[in-house]
Amino acid sequence: MSQHLLPTVRHVIAIASGKGGVGKTTVTVNLALALQQQGARVAIFDADIYGPNVPLMLGIHQRKKSNAFVPVVRRAAAQPYIQPLERFGLKVMSVGLLLAEGQVINPPAAAVGQLVVQTLRDVVWGELDYLLIDLPPS
Repeated sequence: MSQHLLPTVRHVIAIASGKGGVGKTTVTVNLALALQQQGARVAIFDADIYGPNVPLMLGIHQRKKSNAFVPVVRRAAAQPYIQPLERFGLKVMSVGLLLAEGQVINPPAAAVGQLVVQTLRDVVWGELDYLLIDLPPS
């Protein structure tokens, strides 16, 4: 990630794997908590639109009520507007928090990258030492 995309974030760490179910979310959450315990300002962005489990691992049950996933569009004033949740000293945002409980989305593969990047930009992260991104399998 460039400094231009996330100017208030010092380091971005993306946790990725080509296969699902290998522990990406577990690694993401444990690494974030370890960095936070060392005094770092840390956030997690759960970008796994097919299985957003970071909220579950952190005991977050707050969900938005939604009948359908509303695609994010480019706005003239590109200022972030989504406030992340805070849990255990971490800032947390997940695509899953924008969906109703149990709601599943299946966007076209070509739209996934744009959806993730735009949502990432729309979050008010504030000053961070680390932003950990839990990516979908790919």
